[in-house]
Amino acid sequence: MFIKEIGIIGSGTMGGGIAQLAAQKGYSVVLEDINEEYVTAGLKQIRERLEKRVTDGKINIEEKDNILSRIRKSTKLEELGNSDLIIEAVTENDEIKRQVFTKLDKICPKDVIFTWQGKRINIHGQDHRFKRGAGYWIGQ
Repeated sequence: MFIKEIGIIGSGTMGGGIAQLAAQKGYSVVLEDINEEYVTAGLKQIRERLEKRVTDGKINIEEKDNILSRIRKSTKLEELGNSDLIIEAVTENDEIKRQVFTKLDKICPKDVIFTWQGKRINIHGQDHRFKRGAGYWIGQ
């Protein structure tokens, strides 16, 4: 599978850092969160970290602008429907994580890979609830 677009759910410290790294590596990124305020704050943190890298001489302004241009913000899970890889970085609450994955399972083609960060959640035991099998889940 060739990954072109990465969808990231949660724009806090973890989600924003993952989005930044993915964009730095050349991937198109959709950074999604539950409201505009959160996703705008997440993108602001990314911009500030990149501006520091410019100040430190690690990247130039053009590279910073190219990285930022690869990140699209969203407040709708449906906008992750074209992503090839989805990384969940929401709050550490199993029920919220299951709700997110249940919605995504309906939105995304069945070959999209779902991943999560943070503590272990019992997704694999829930295969019967999802259209994708255990081979399309990556997590702890």
